[in-house]
Amino acid sequence: MRRDMDLIRAIMLQVEAAEDDRLGVDPDHLSIEGRTTPEIATHVRLLVQAGLLEGQNTTSAGDETWHFSSLRLTWAGCEFLDAARDDTRWGRARDQISQVGSITLPLLLQLLMSYLRQELGLPGEGR
Repeated sequence: MRRDMDLIRAIMLQVEAAEDDRLGVDPDHLSIEGRTTPEIATHVRLLVQAGLLEGQNTTSAGDETWHFSSLRLTWAGCEFLDAARDDTRWGRARDQISQVGSITLPLLLQLLMSYLRQELGLPGEGR
């Protein structure tokens, strides 16, 4: 299964919206229209591995789908969402990515941050 940045963003937004400071989000209740449970679970696993979400892997031997305990945003997850939340900014990034086919998460965040700097009238990095 290929990593899907749109699905990653959708999961992050849903976790943020549903997060309870004490309990986190039950990942088994995540639902993204048009996406299967295995797709969502695999991307949750990737988000935990990338450090954007915090959650304990509770997958049992023989399970076909990844399972995690309650999910919470990490600092890095909040940083990603602050850059990716705006639909216009996200659309610009998606258009740019479509020209090359795929992109790494750090590069996507740099791209989103460059658009955010432009929106704020701030000079780009290294200037």
